[in-house]
Amino acid sequence: MLQFLLMTERFRGQESESAHVRRIREITEGVLSQQKFRVNDFDFMLSTDPQKVDPALTDKILKKNCVKFSLQLQKGLHTAGLQTEFVSSAQSPSPIHWYLQEIGGIDTLVDPTFGQIILGHNHVFVGTRRELKELVHQKTDGNPYHLPNDRFPASTYFDYFWGDRSITFS
Repeated sequence: MLQFLLMTERFRGQESESAHVRRIREITEGVLSQQKFRVNDFDFMLSTDPQKVDPALTDKILKKNCVKFSLQLQKGLHTAGLQTEFVSSAQSPSPIHWYLQEIGGIDTLVDPTFGQIILGHNHVFVGTRRELKELVHQKTDGNPYHLPNDRFPASTYFDYFWGDRSITFS
């Protein structure tokens, strides 16, 4: 009986985590639907939904725009009532990739330029760090996403760009 209660409690925690991430995704999508992101005189609409993203938005366009896109998105999220921090992987030798992390609550990440690292994923990543780690590790298991090269294992990419914890920009 105790084991059943523990499993039920664990399921409730996962359910609330997915509901929380879904709420953050909805807030993010609402902000993204009202913003354009400019790169080299072109405006792009970002989305959390791969069906809504302009197919012209590729890893080459997303590359080196993580600071710009994250800060722009952070302002919109703040206006929508979602507080985030501008962060980078604590495991990287030097901050090389920037993204957003919700302040408080579940460890929810918002990465508008995820597709510069995980090729083919040109939509905004919103999810938990665990979900992001699973996506990076399962990059070739029946999905269209892949790493830029296979010289390094997926765990190296994850640690270098996101890691098991983040550091805040100061």
